[in-house]
Amino acid sequence: FDLLEPIDLEMLNDPHRDILDPGGQIFFALAGETVIGTCGMQPMEPGVYEVIKLGVRPECRGHGAGKLLLEACLDWARAQKAQRVVLYSNHKLQSALRLYRRCGFTPIPYVPGHYAVSDVQMEQHLS
Repeated sequence: FDLLEPIDLEMLNDPHRDILDPGGQIFFALAGETVIGTCGMQPMEPGVYEVIKLGVRPECRGHGAGKLLLEACLDWARAQKAQRVVLYSNHKLQSALRLYRRCGFTPIPYVPGHYAVSDVQMEQHLS
């Protein structure tokens, strides 16, 4: 699925400005010294973070890297004393949606946001 959009490119071109400087974090999954996946946490409002840009190389999927990345994001959010974590996705990404549900995310009514291709919104309460 080609779900890459201009806001993604802006964020990926300057992750310090868009993710790290505002108080977020970026995680990487490694196989040896090779990056096989990544995911980020971006602050939305006090106590709320958004899971962003979860991705694992196609040839490395199905071995738990996505789950480890998502768990690292949730652990980090808890350490930041976040009350809630949200994410936006697309109904076509069925394996990702299954992963999110397995990791404790529940669907909530979709509120259009800054992503044109998203049509699914999920959250997890941490407190």
